[in-house]
Amino acid sequence: MDKETAHRLIEDTFNFPFDENKYNKFVKNLIDDLVINLNPQWNNNKGLPSEIITKVKRYRDFGNYVYENGEKISVVSVELLSESAVAKSRFLQRIFAKWYLENNNLSAILIGFFSSTNEDWRFSFIKLDYERNIDTKGKIKISKKLTPIKRYSYLVGKNEPNHTAKSQLAPLLFDNCKNPSINNLIDSFSVENVTNEFFIKYKKLFYKLTDELKKLKESDKNILKDFNEKLINENNFAKKILGQIVFLY
Repeated sequence: MDKETAHRLIEDTFNFPFDENKYNKFVKNLIDDLVINLNPQWNNNKGLPSEIITKVKRYRDFGNYVYENGEKISVVSVELLSESAVAKSRFLQRIFAKWYLENNNLSAILIGFFSSTNEDWRFSFIKLDYERNIDTKGKIKISKKLTPIKRYSYLVGKNEPNHTAKSQLAPLLFDNCKNPSINNLIDSFSVENVTNEFFIKYKKLFYKLTDELKKLKESDKNILKDFNEKLINENNFAKKILGQIVFLY
């Protein structure tokens, strides 16, 4: 898939309320050899952990893929009863993900959390890791740890700009990235990568704006006088301007 087609597929999927057909089409292009469930049935909330049983309406598994190293990933849709749970209730989403991973012997999961009354929805990647720790008696204790929902999740839909999701996920749809590994998916969902990119560009803009302010002071005596009288520092002025622009954006 070329870049333009990848961006179009992402926009068609993530710029609108949750549509399971579009969602399934996207993940099938994301993981080319995904084994599709031929007759996926909706499961009701019976058997779910007590903390979330009144908040989840239903769920179903679209398909799965097993990597050469034995790791297994599934693609799931989850309909929530609460509209606000889509954006705010990471605890609910985390409990469901942990329960589903453990009950289906999965290494990772891609989940579309949605509500029929909400125009926005959440696309999340959750991985189950195992940590080895030594307890007070010197024995090795193995504990399970999930990737944080906050860092590996995109809020998408009709009211969300989706710039980050597009830039991060599009490379996984290109022809040279068939069946992206779990580490590839982690990188694409990692907010840290986006944060680093943001600050690199922010720093360039800061230096550019600071230089322009210095030139402005040198070329205009009235501006120089105003800056000096009001004890305005071009560095602080540039920070404030950029901060206001980011806030408005």
